[in-house]
Amino acid sequence: MQSYYRITVAENGAIALSLLKSTQEKDAAEGLDFNLVLSDQMMTVLDGLSLLNKLK
Repeated sequence: MQSYYRITVAENGAIALSLLKSTQEKDAAEGLDFNLVLSDQMMTVLDGLSLLNKLK
């Protein structure tokens, strides 16, 4: 799968949010943004629903 897709794993919702925001800023010019976010609703630090609300 990784030959077709870039897979990024985060240990918790706060790290995921940080990765998503930094990727938006840094890689947008290179076209390396996220097309799909798959998250667990019960993640530590920041749960999945809160993560998605912050991404809106």
